[in-house]
Amino acid sequence: MVSLRVIAKMASASRIIGWSAAAQIASNASNFVFTVLVARTVDTHYLGMFATLMVASSLAIGIVRAFSSEPSIFKESSVAVFTGKDRTAAVLGSSIGLGVISGLGVFVISYAVSADPVLSSVFGTASVMAVVQDSVRFVLVDNARAKLAFFAESIWILVQLPIMLLVLERHSLSWLIVAWAIGASSSVVFGIIVLKPRVSLRLTVSWLGRVHRVGFHYLADFIVSGGLTQLVTFVVAIAAGFQAAGDLRAAQLLLTPLNMFTVSMTFALAPQVSRLAAIGDLKRLRRLPFQYGSTVALISILCVVFVSLLPDVVLKGLMGESMHGGLEVFPYAAFAMCIMGVAVGPGLTLRAVGKVRASMLIKAVTAPLTLVLVWFGATTSQAVGSQAGLAAGTLMRATGSRMLMTRALTDYANQRKVLVDEKIT
Repeated sequence: MVSLRVIAKMASASRIIGWSAAAQIASNASNFVFTVLVARTVDTHYLGMFATLMVASSLAIGIVRAFSSEPSIFKESSVAVFTGKDRTAAVLGSSIGLGVISGLGVFVISYAVSADPVLSSVFGTASVMAVVQDSVRFVLVDNARAKLAFFAESIWILVQLPIMLLVLERHSLSWLIVAWAIGASSSVVFGIIVLKPRVSLRLTVSWLGRVHRVGFHYLADFIVSGGLTQLVTFVVAIAAGFQAAGDLRAAQLLLTPLNMFTVSMTFALAPQVSRLAAIGDLKRLRRLPFQYGSTVALISILCVVFVSLLPDVVLKGLMGESMHGGLEVFPYAAFAMCIMGVAVGPGLTLRAVGKVRASMLIKAVTAPLTLVLVWFGATTSQAVGSQAGLAAGTLMRATGSRMLMTRALTDYANQRKVLVDEKIT
């Protein structure tokens, strides 16, 4: 009977991971479609401007996530008092409030980049919807409703795509952003219908009050890891111009399958790694980073081979005028993303065993060095050089994270052994 119960729990966890990964893939797909249509509509200079705007939106999502959905999904003790509907209301309320504030910041950045008040207003509003939609997905997964999270993401792309095709002939970035925002809004509405959250200012304020300390740890961790990838585009745009940023964005477009895998598996494995740490399965915790990194390396190679076999007409259809620059940067960007994937596994394990600060520390040390290397590479060899610098900096992070993980798992095993011995005596 016990074995059947264990098998049932494992099967349930596998389904949750699968649907969580599918939800993240669907989320990336909506952005992929968005980027392809923009690339087909504007030249490389404006594609670089668009890439810079999307970085601002991604940073807003990461910042808000650090104080709302991430502490929830990683089961932080500071918010353990929130359960059930109260937890959902607190997370979503925090996301909405912080999302509006971040939307204003995105508006300011957008105007500084484009000097277009209409475009900036549209993008700032769309960013708010993207932030809230991201929170809806996390809440659904946290509530073991990952299948519905996938449906929510699917609604986004199914709504935005036909609208984008209708406005494509306008050759207007603002109209494409409007279509993107409508898709995000539709996904949010679906999530609200499913979750039926109650609005509570008290719960929102209480959540932020309890989570602000650990939230800053998650924020710092985001800035020096996922946020670092976003900041690279800013650095390239400043150091080498929007043309180079556009070439980088075009190359990243070709890396969408690899990016989908790394982001979706990171998102899906986070709660599972926490469960492995909770039950003391150190053998699987040690093995997971190697398995994850090896898989990322294999998919990176397959992506490069696959793209090399694609005919020019397909590549032109994906990247538009940015095809030649994108293809030049592509193998270097693939290598950099591969190294980043290798660095993810040890970081997940460090978080799971309660070493968030250690994980953040190694990233905080290597992040400035990485940005300096990216800047140097961009000024000397444009987008290609930036990716060589990114790979070198990330390799330092991967090596350091692996060393910290080995030490942390040893300490964790000793702590669990002491607890077991104390219970026996």
